[in-house]
Amino acid sequence: MGQELDPDRVQWSKITMSAKKMGFSTSSDIFFERIPVAQGQKEFLKPDKEGAYLEPSRPELAVMRVVSSLLGRDSDTKFWLDPQDATVFQRILIETGKRPRYKAYRFSETGAWEYRKNPVEGEEKQPHESWTNIRSEVDSYTGWPDGKPVTESAGLFYIVAASSLDKAGDSTQALVVSKEQVYSIDIRVKKLEQLKVDFSRTENGKTTAIKGPITALHLTMEPIPPEGVDPKDFKLIGLEGAIDLWIDKDGRYPLQVEGKVPYAGKVKIRLKKVEIGS
Repeated sequence: MGQELDPDRVQWSKITMSAKKMGFSTSSDIFFERIPVAQGQKEFLKPDKEGAYLEPSRPELAVMRVVSSLLGRDSDTKFWLDPQDATVFQRILIETGKRPRYKAYRFSETGAWEYRKNPVEGEEKQPHESWTNIRSEVDSYTGWPDGKPVTESAGLFYIVAASSLDKAGDSTQALVVSKEQVYSIDIRVKKLEQLKVDFSRTENGKTTAIKGPITALHLTMEPIPPEGVDPKDFKLIGLEGAIDLWIDKDGRYPLQVEGKVPYAGKVKIRLKKVEIGS
């Protein structure tokens, strides 16, 4: 990370975003919460392979969950982060639809223990706990830097919310693992601009419709991949490569994410709902 994060800046607990374009559609619910470290550690998996697995050193953990629907696949991803530098400790993905699978990662100093489950023929409609095609291995990732915090791609929503990115020219960097590669992400505030929005905001039990142009921070996120890796292999909620992001200046939640999707071209994923507080 280019700067220490301030979790108190993150006021939202759930955001819902969606997009439609020429038969293509996607939707994502993104959840955020802070929990005591002891509670989070109870959810950490126990690797069956030896390794120097990362352990939290602070009294809290940041926990995020992303539930998405994209190209006939439904996915539910949960990951646990250090709230001050966004280090990812564990990630669990459950995917259903065209390609059912379960993937768990317990991160180490150079990569991760990977635990994967897939259904054999006849198990596709059963819960993943019943699947019998199981693999367990330890993998070192290309580009993983010694001693530096590496985060999950959707953890970028937390980083931009918790960073001091407030005006044009402000910037930070993050190391992000995506598809078993580590990317350096250059994050910059391009400018303040008026953005047309249409979403609902819920706070203290009251829901307000917000429409029309509002002042937003326009950020760019540029992935710098390891040598020999295509920048388009970086993915964030279905978008690939370089991404533009607009966030609410005060609420620190995403208003719009723009990038390319295979076969659909450039897509704008817009905020539909935001919930403030727990």
